[in-house]
Amino acid sequence: MVMMKKDGLTSGQLLGVFVILVAAFFFTSRFLGKKMNPQNMKSQFFKTYTNFSQAYKFLSYSDGISTSNPEEFIKKYSRHFVVKSLCLSAAPDYKKYCASDDRTYKALVGDYSPMNESVYDAGQFALLDGTLAMFHKIDNGVILYVDINGKKAKPNRLGIDVFAFLIADYSDNLVPMGDPSTPYVSLSEYCNPYDAKEGFSGISCTYAALLDRDYFETMLDKVR
Repeated sequence: MVMMKKDGLTSGQLLGVFVILVAAFFFTSRFLGKKMNPQNMKSQFFKTYTNFSQAYKFLSYSDGISTSNPEEFIKKYSRHFVVKSLCLSAAPDYKKYCASDDRTYKALVGDYSPMNESVYDAGQFALLDGTLAMFHKIDNGVILYVDINGKKAKPNRLGIDVFAFLIADYSDNLVPMGDPSTPYVSLSEYCNPYDAKEGFSGISCTYAALLDRDYFETMLDKVR
Protein backbone atom coordinates (compact mmCIF):
# COMPACT_ATOMS: atom_id res chain seq x y z
CA MET A 1 0.00 0.00 0.00
CA VAL A 2 1.41 3.37 -0.99
CA MET A 3 1.21 6.09 1.69
CA MET A 4 0.39 9.50 0.34
CA LYS A 5 2.36 12.43 1.83
CA LYS A 6 0.06 15.12 3.15
CA ASP A 7 0.86 18.79 2.98
CA GLY A 8 1.19 20.75 6.24
CA LEU A 9 2.81 20.22 9.60
CA THR A 10 2.72 17.06 11.64
CA SER A 11 1.31 17.10 15.18
CA GLY A 12 4.85 17.05 16.56
CA GLN A 13 5.85 20.05 14.49
CA LEU A 14 2.69 21.92 15.49
CA LEU A 15 3.48 21.24 19.13
CA GLY A 16 6.99 22.62 18.63
CA VAL A 17 5.66 25.81 17.04
CA PHE A 18 3.15 26.21 19.87
CA VAL A 19 5.88 25.88 22.52
CA ILE A 20 8.02 28.50 20.75
CA LEU A 21 5.09 30.95 20.52
CA VAL A 22 4.19 30.49 24.18
CA ALA A 23 7.81 31.03 25.23
CA ALA A 24 8.11 34.15 23.08
CA PHE A 25 4.91 35.55 24.57
CA PHE A 26 6.06 34.74 28.10
CA PHE A 27 9.44 36.45 27.79
CA THR A 28 8.01 39.43 25.88
CA SER A 29 5.33 39.90 28.54
CA ARG A 30 7.91 39.73 31.30
CA PHE A 31 10.10 42.28 29.53
CA LEU A 32 7.28 44.74 28.88
CA GLY A 33 5.84 44.24 32.32
CA LYS A 34 9.13 45.02 33.96
CA LYS A 35 9.42 48.28 32.08
CA MET A 36 6.06 49.61 33.29
CA ASN A 37 5.38 47.52 36.37
CA PRO A 38 4.31 49.85 39.21
CA GLN A 39 6.36 48.06 41.85
CA ASN A 40 9.48 48.11 39.69
CA MET A 41 9.00 51.81 38.91
CA LYS A 42 8.43 52.59 42.58
CA SER A 43 11.52 50.66 43.63
CA GLN A 44 13.66 52.39 41.02
CA PHE A 45 12.29 55.79 42.02
CA PHE A 46 13.15 55.38 45.71
CA LYS A 47 16.54 53.86 44.92
CA THR A 48 17.35 56.83 42.69
CA TYR A 49 16.05 59.34 45.21
CA THR A 50 18.17 57.78 47.96
CA ASN A 51 21.32 57.75 45.82
CA PHE A 52 20.98 61.35 44.68
CA SER A 53 20.05 62.57 48.18
CA GLN A 54 23.03 60.84 49.79
CA ALA A 55 25.41 62.16 47.14
CA TYR A 56 23.96 65.64 47.67
CA LYS A 57 24.57 65.44 51.43
CA PHE A 58 28.15 64.23 50.90
CA LEU A 59 28.76 67.16 48.57
CA SER A 60 27.11 69.57 50.98
CA TYR A 61 29.28 68.42 53.88
CA SER A 62 32.52 68.38 51.91
CA ASP A 63 32.23 71.44 49.65
CA GLY A 64 28.98 73.21 50.40
CA ILE A 65 26.31 73.81 47.78
CA SER A 66 26.83 76.67 45.37
CA THR A 67 25.49 76.67 41.81
CA SER A 68 26.85 80.08 40.81
CA ASN A 69 29.12 78.10 38.48
CA PRO A 70 26.76 75.31 37.32
CA GLU A 71 29.41 73.46 35.34
CA GLU A 72 31.69 73.25 38.36
CA PHE A 73 28.82 72.20 40.62
CA ILE A 74 27.74 69.41 38.26
CA LYS A 75 31.33 68.18 37.95
CA LYS A 76 31.64 67.95 41.75
CA TYR A 77 28.23 66.30 42.12
CA SER A 78 29.02 63.70 39.45
CA ARG A 79 32.09 62.54 41.40
CA HIS A 80 29.77 60.90 43.93
CA PHE A 81 28.36 58.52 41.29
CA VAL A 82 29.61 55.85 38.91
CA VAL A 83 29.32 57.92 35.74
CA LYS A 84 29.11 56.46 32.25
CA SER A 85 29.11 59.77 30.37
CA LEU A 86 29.45 63.44 31.28
CA CYS A 87 27.25 64.17 28.26
CA LEU A 88 29.62 66.50 26.50
CA SER A 89 28.22 67.29 23.06
CA ALA A 90 31.42 66.11 21.38
CA ALA A 91 31.30 62.70 23.06
CA PRO A 92 30.53 59.79 20.68
CA ASP A 93 27.86 58.40 23.03
CA TYR A 94 26.13 61.74 23.60
CA LYS A 95 22.88 61.03 21.75
CA LYS A 96 22.77 57.44 22.97
CA TYR A 97 22.69 58.14 26.70
CA CYS A 98 22.07 61.89 27.02
CA ALA A 99 19.18 64.23 26.28
CA SER A 100 19.25 66.15 23.03
CA ASP A 101 16.67 68.39 21.39
CA ASP A 102 14.88 65.49 19.72
CA ARG A 103 11.54 65.49 21.59
CA THR A 104 12.46 62.30 23.43
CA TYR A 105 10.98 63.67 26.64
CA LYS A 106 7.34 64.59 27.17
CA ALA A 107 5.10 66.19 29.77
CA LEU A 108 2.93 63.91 31.91
CA VAL A 109 0.15 63.96 29.31
CA GLY A 110 -0.07 64.83 25.64
CA ASP A 111 2.68 65.20 23.07
CA TYR A 112 4.08 68.46 24.39
CA SER A 113 7.83 68.28 24.94
CA PRO A 114 9.00 70.72 27.62
CA MET A 115 12.36 68.97 27.95
CA ASN A 116 14.22 70.94 25.31
CA GLU A 117 17.77 72.21 25.43
CA SER A 118 16.86 75.16 27.66
CA VAL A 119 15.77 72.74 30.39
CA TYR A 120 19.14 70.98 30.62
CA ASP A 121 21.18 74.01 29.68
CA ALA A 122 23.46 73.71 32.72
CA GLY A 123 24.64 70.19 31.88
CA GLN A 124 23.95 66.46 32.22
CA PHE A 125 25.55 63.21 33.21
CA ALA A 126 24.54 59.58 32.68
CA LEU A 127 25.24 56.85 35.23
CA LEU A 128 26.45 53.35 34.51
CA ASP A 129 22.96 51.92 35.03
CA GLY A 130 21.51 54.40 32.50
CA THR A 131 20.03 56.89 34.97
CA LEU A 132 20.26 60.36 33.45
CA ALA A 133 20.65 63.58 35.46
CA MET A 134 19.79 66.86 33.70
CA PHE A 135 20.29 70.33 35.18
CA HIS A 136 18.59 73.66 34.50
CA LYS A 137 19.95 76.89 36.01
CA ILE A 138 17.52 79.14 37.85
CA ASP A 139 18.02 82.05 40.24
CA ASN A 140 19.88 80.89 43.36
CA GLY A 141 19.96 77.25 42.34
CA VAL A 142 19.26 74.61 39.70
CA ILE A 143 16.42 72.25 38.88
CA LEU A 144 17.56 68.64 38.63
CA TYR A 145 15.58 66.32 36.35
CA VAL A 146 16.32 62.62 36.83
CA ASP A 147 15.30 59.97 34.31
CA ILE A 148 15.20 56.98 36.64
CA ASN A 149 15.36 54.29 33.93
CA GLY A 150 17.43 56.05 31.27
CA LYS A 151 16.78 57.66 27.93
CA LYS A 152 16.41 54.38 26.04
CA ALA A 153 13.56 53.14 28.26
CA LYS A 154 10.09 54.55 27.70
CA PRO A 155 7.89 56.41 28.43
CA ASN A 156 10.30 59.29 29.21
CA ARG A 157 7.54 61.39 30.78
CA LEU A 158 7.58 63.84 33.67
CA GLY A 159 5.93 62.25 36.67
CA ILE A 160 6.27 58.68 35.37
CA ASP A 161 9.97 57.98 34.94
CA VAL A 162 11.36 61.53 35.00
CA PHE A 163 11.28 63.45 38.29
CA ALA A 164 12.30 66.98 39.25
CA PHE A 165 14.14 68.25 42.32
CA LEU A 166 15.17 71.68 43.51
CA ILE A 167 18.81 72.31 44.39
CA ALA A 168 19.01 75.62 46.24
CA ASP A 169 22.27 77.35 47.05
CA TYR A 170 23.54 76.58 50.55
CA SER A 171 20.73 74.12 51.22
CA ASP A 172 21.57 70.84 52.97
CA ASN A 173 18.76 68.87 51.32
CA LEU A 174 17.69 67.81 47.85
CA VAL A 175 14.08 69.08 47.71
CA PRO A 176 11.43 67.18 45.72
CA MET A 177 9.55 69.44 43.32
CA GLY A 178 6.02 69.93 44.60
CA ASP A 179 7.22 70.56 48.15
CA PRO A 180 5.73 73.83 49.50
CA SER A 181 9.16 75.47 49.31
CA THR A 182 9.52 74.88 45.54
CA PRO A 183 8.33 76.98 42.58
CA TYR A 184 5.90 74.28 41.33
CA VAL A 185 3.57 73.32 44.17
CA SER A 186 0.05 72.81 42.79
CA LEU A 187 -0.64 69.13 42.10
CA SER A 188 -3.88 69.97 40.30
CA GLU A 189 -1.94 72.13 37.85
CA TYR A 190 1.42 70.38 37.64
CA CYS A 191 0.63 66.73 38.45
CA ASN A 192 -2.72 66.13 36.82
CA PRO A 193 -2.99 63.17 34.40
CA TYR A 194 -6.26 64.58 33.03
CA ASP A 195 -4.87 68.02 32.23
CA ALA A 196 -3.46 67.91 28.72
CA LYS A 197 -2.61 71.60 28.41
CA GLU A 198 0.88 72.51 27.32
CA GLY A 199 3.30 73.22 30.12
CA PHE A 200 5.26 71.41 32.77
CA SER A 201 2.57 68.88 33.56
CA GLY A 202 4.24 66.31 35.82
CA ILE A 203 6.95 68.54 37.26
CA SER A 204 5.49 68.59 40.79
CA CYS A 205 4.76 64.85 40.89
CA THR A 206 7.99 64.08 42.73
CA TYR A 207 6.48 65.22 46.02
CA ALA A 208 3.37 63.09 45.45
CA ALA A 209 5.45 60.04 44.51
CA LEU A 210 7.34 60.30 47.80
CA LEU A 211 4.25 60.67 49.99
CA ASP A 212 1.64 58.48 48.27
CA ARG A 213 2.53 54.80 48.46
CA ASP A 214 0.00 54.01 45.71
CA TYR A 215 1.26 56.76 43.42
CA PHE A 216 2.73 54.55 40.70
CA GLU A 217 -0.18 52.12 40.59
CA THR A 218 -2.64 55.01 40.29
CA MET A 219 -0.65 57.07 37.82
CA LEU A 220 0.28 54.23 35.48
CA ASP A 221 -3.37 53.20 35.28
CA LYS A 222 -4.33 56.74 34.29
CA VAL A 223 -1.72 57.41 31.63
CA ARG A 224 -1.47 54.03 29.86
